[in-house]
Amino acid sequence: MSSYDDIQTATVIRYPYLWAREAGKGETEGRKDRPVAVGVRLPRPDGDLVVFFPITTKQPEKARFAAEIPAIEKRGPASM
Repeated sequence: MSSYDDIQTATVIRYPYLWAREAGKGETEGRKDRPVAVGVRLPRPDGDLVVFFPITTKQPEKARFAAEIPAIEKRGPASM
């Protein structure tokens, strides 16, 4: 990704995602770049709202919202 302006809805990017548990401990930045799905990007006059959803291999807690990525999508682009 070349800049923040290039982030579009429904793309997968690498982003230093800050987990809620890390923020709860006082951390202010993600520990490492992680794959995230860009759920939506909404233009606003005071700055765009971008909603990220982390992609993880760990099973979410039952009380958490989660969506499974289909197996065909997990494989990525077909090799030529």
